[in-house]
Amino acid sequence: MEQQIIATVEINFPEGKREIEMEWKNKDEISNCDPDKVLVIPLINGDQWTGYFNGITGDETIMLESLSKSSTIGLEMHWIKGYFEEIKGE
Repeated sequence: MEQQIIATVEINFPEGKREIEMEWKNKDEISNCDPDKVLVIPLINGDQWTGYFNGITGDETIMLESLSKSSTIGLEMHWIKGYFEEIKGE
């Protein structure tokens, strides 16, 4: 049985700091993520990226939009360990 990991994370958004609840997910679950959810993605090299999920391209590149919505970066799937996904209330 897998253990669910929930964390409350303080993130610096352009309009100010905000705490959001996030759940740890395995990297293969990212294809089920809804667009515009906030993700925190640790990479295998120790870097960490935070932004809005914008989908996955055909070559398995995760598109992550900056919190200011001014730029987008592509992260290759094999670079990530797993990720934290924003839990949005109903």
